[in-house]
Amino acid sequence: MEEIQLSAIINMGDPKSVMDEVRIIAFMMFPEIDFATVEGVFRDIVRLFRGEYPGYKECNTEYHNLKHTTDTLLAMVRLIHGFSISHEYLNEKDIFLGLVSALMHDTGYIQTSDDRLGTGAKYTLDHVERSMLFMKKYFVEIYEFFLFHVFSIIYVQ
Repeated sequence: MEEIQLSAIINMGDPKSVMDEVRIIAFMMFPEIDFATVEGVFRDIVRLFRGEYPGYKECNTEYHNLKHTTDTLLAMVRLIHGFSISHEYLNEKDIFLGLVSALMHDTGYIQTSDDRLGTGAKYTLDHVERSMLFMKKYFVEIYEFFLFHVFSIIYVQ
């Protein structure tokens, strides 16, 4: 069997190319999945990392950037797909929570517009908490009706 490098079939530097592959894999699991919400979150996260999201600066960390986030997103959908093939049944909510969590996992590194000191790397020790706060604010403002489902994965401990 010939080995194929992922980078030979997907332009990992292009968020849209990554999202196209994520969509294909998600539809392989659920041909009728409503992917509009995930795509909306994806567009907003791209805007956030590019500094186009209201109230936030462009990402200025070397590693925890948009490419890392899209790499994580693709890894997550591949893990979900592998699990769904070889283990228990996953539903659309599971896929939604996994993909949104991957998209938002490092939003805590993004500085607000009024944060003028240093880079987002200064938040390394508390970026997870900051990411959770961003997620909460985002879903309250944008997708309030998903709030219960999204935070059930975070706060059920």
